[in-house]
Amino acid sequence: MYVFQSSPKQCNSPANDLATRDWARGSYGAINRSLTIYDWDLEFMYLDPDQMLHKFTHLLQDLCTRHVPARGPKGRSPPWHKNISRNLQ
Repeated sequence: MYVFQSSPKQCNSPANDLATRDWARGSYGAINRSLTIYDWDLEFMYLDPDQMLHKFTHLLQDLCTRHVPARGPKGRSPPWHKNISRNLQ
């Protein structure tokens, strides 16, 4: 079994756009299916722990970019914040 730890600073770095993702609408089933197709023992066979972590986080960032949509532009208000008094006229 492999255990990886990552700091939040790494996930929110400007080098990737993971901080701007809409995590509530992510397709985590698709990410899970993509991760299960790998033979991790074979993938990590000749790598040291740092290389393993780099390979895994690079793959996970790629999967998150593909399966977690980007957030829409800020400033859009939800439908319940509309001016109700104007709509009653």
